[in-house]
Amino acid sequence: MRKLTGLCFLTAILLASSANAQSIFIDKGDPSTMSATLGGQYGSLYGGALSVAYSYRGVLDMGLDATGSRLTSGDRKNLNAFNFAPFMNIHAFRPDDNEMPVAISIFVAVEKVLYNNNNGYAGPDGWGIVLGPSVYRRFEIGTSTLLIPEVLLAYDFMYTRAYSNAHDQNAAWVGDVNRDVNTPPAQSKHSGRALVRANLGFKSGGHVWTVTPYAGYQGVFGTVFGLNAGFVL
Repeated sequence: MRKLTGLCFLTAILLASSANAQSIFIDKGDPSTMSATLGGQYGSLYGGALSVAYSYRGVLDMGLDATGSRLTSGDRKNLNAFNFAPFMNIHAFRPDDNEMPVAISIFVAVEKVLYNNNNGYAGPDGWGIVLGPSVYRRFEIGTSTLLIPEVLLAYDFMYTRAYSNAHDQNAAWVGDVNRDVNTPPAQSKHSGRALVRANLGFKSGGHVWTVTPYAGYQGVFGTVFGLNAGFVL
């Protein structure tokens, strides 16, 4: 089995966005691959991430994202968030030899989010689901360069539960304003994520070097801009 090892340095990522559809950099039917990604983030939150994944013959990606970040806006401003998200990309429509104008993959991730730095009080936690299609097109420029524009549009659900009703905690009050004052609030929020990527691959010496600038909106966590850089072995 051929191995893929990616080490990426990012100036910004979406939660779960480092879960790139890595199969786009290999041909459909190629030997299965492995990948690992390191990242940093900046925007409505900043921090770092680690993603590991397995790709089956260019048609299925499975992996895990682990992200640590500091939130700078929204209901959770000034809290630290730790996000763990197993994910999967199913390349449902990936034609051979560009016989269709675009390829389509389906992305799904299940997130667990833990918060701390709540001024000494128990921090909130939550879980969520991200689900949606990614549309992309491969262009080969000469014999050594790949250009793969990609758009991800996803439904984003997040449920957050608080464990303290203290008024001097860092976590803002959320949920039903008519709640029992002795009951910490909970919040369910439906939103969306949108991400535009320009995936670039450069073949050199049997390797593929990748550069991916992108920008997007990440639902409850706001907007972000970034750049991925890595390599394929």
